[in-house]
Amino acid sequence: MDYDTKYRMFEELVDRHRWLIRRLCWRQSGYRRKVCDELVQDCYITIWVRLPMLQPGCDAQQEAAWIKWQCRHALSLHGRKRPANWIPIDEKMAETLAAPDGNALQEQIGELSPDLSAIEKKIVEMLLEGYENKDMAETLNISLAKLKRMRRITIEKMKEKYNNITNQQP
Repeated sequence: MDYDTKYRMFEELVDRHRWLIRRLCWRQSGYRRKVCDELVQDCYITIWVRLPMLQPGCDAQQEAAWIKWQCRHALSLHGRKRPANWIPIDEKMAETLAAPDGNALQEQIGELSPDLSAIEKKIVEMLLEGYENKDMAETLNISLAKLKRMRRITIEKMKEKYNNITNQQP
């Protein structure tokens, strides 16, 4: 499909279903105009990218269903975005582990949680150094699913240990 054809199809789709896209986004935004406009743009981008998947010659009802599906997909992805004030537990642990006395990161991790296995300590170290999940999995030579499971368990252990340390009365 050449660009001009795709652009014409996109323009016609948006003109025919603008009210549907706007309505879906308005509800999802919690009736906030700025958020709604952002969601509409996300929907337009998703529709543009997936336009070649739309079957040519479909009727208006099928077209509307396809638009709804694409918008719901875009809205579900938008909902996964983190709020601006969100701080992951990894960063909170990093602040705790940042020692002014210059201890090595590995020693600090070992002191904070001696019950972690060697691979769990390595995961925490890599988290604090800013590695992405994919890079961590490749470095540790494990699957991404296993890494995510181990990361979740490790963070839970660290959270529990961190809470025990910070909640102790002096």
